[in-house]
Amino acid sequence: LCEQLFSAAHQATHFKTFKHYFFHNCPYETLYSDIYQRRGEQTARVLRDMDRTWFCVIVGDAAMAPYELTAEGGAIDYFHHNTEPGLVWLGRLADRFPRRVWLNPDPPQWWTAWTTQKIRGLFDMHPLTLDGLERAVADLRRKRV
Repeated sequence: LCEQLFSAAHQATHFKTFKHYFFHNCPYETLYSDIYQRRGEQTARVLRDMDRTWFCVIVGDAAMAPYELTAEGGAIDYFHHNTEPGLVWLGRLADRFPRRVWLNPDPPQWWTAWTTQKIRGLFDMHPLTLDGLERAVADLRRKRV
């Protein structure tokens, strides 16, 4: 489903520029350009280089261990030590991009996890369905920079 979404976004001709990044659970200090997370850019640099006119769409289930959002070193990847909690980085994204949404592939009745609730406090969350996409786009269009 995500592959179809990103393929469609890449093929769309109405975007001035389209960029996509990968991360596991939280966008800590690196956003990756490949799904295997071998090549990436510093998140701070991405935030600096993209102005507030960009749209930010995150796709993910938002369900993770609470310490991934709240703790230094909370990243689940054994070889990665984050120096700042995931919630700090999500907050930076939210501050940078007033037009932002989170698309969740899980059904809304599963959005009761503590981490999902915290993320919903920063991002308008919609289901990753056709109806959810339509509502997300409508939300993005309504928000002003």
